[in-house]
Amino acid sequence: MEATGITMMVTAQGADHTAGNVPRMETADKSIDEIAAASHVAQVQAAAADSLGLCIFGRTVTAAELDRVTVAINAAAGSELDPSFFDELGRDTLRLEREFNRAAGFTEADDELPGFLYNEPLWPSNRVARFRAREVNELADNWWRELPGQGASSYEFCCLPDSRIHGHDEQGASFKTENPNCRDSPRQTPPG
Repeated sequence: MEATGITMMVTAQGADHTAGNVPRMETADKSIDEIAAASHVAQVQAAAADSLGLCIFGRTVTAAELDRVTVAINAAAGSELDPSFFDELGRDTLRLEREFNRAAGFTEADDELPGFLYNEPLWPSNRVARFRAREVNELADNWWRELPGQGASSYEFCCLPDSRIHGHDEQGASFKTENPNCRDSPRQTPPG
């Protein structure tokens, strides 16, 4: 369950077991790097499937049959995608969700697991959570720095004085959305 706990720490969706569930991984003898890597793979797969409207619980089928799923999507949408787009879509989705949440005022403190998970052993392993948000977020930050083409986002977000989020997408289109968390965030002048 530790890999799922890491997922719950870093996912923009909070304590959502469908965001990258890795329930059967034996983690007692694994390092945080190994566990976090498994969590990240599961998160990327779940984000891609979720973005496409595919059943998260069918991940074992979807991930194993990316060629067939890609053929079906291309036939339905008239596109010319190749299976690598699943990984790119999942990574982009996770990156944008994370950036949006940070711009909305969520911090590392919001990523910490509830205290009882560190104090009350979980049946049947009788183990408690080992990892804290700071070390997990450092690993997540490294995921984005180490992936090709995953540097600074082409999406921009900032909090406006009237508690809205303002952003520009990759094509330069502007958008604004209400956001009560911006009330306590530093104000920025929107780009453009």
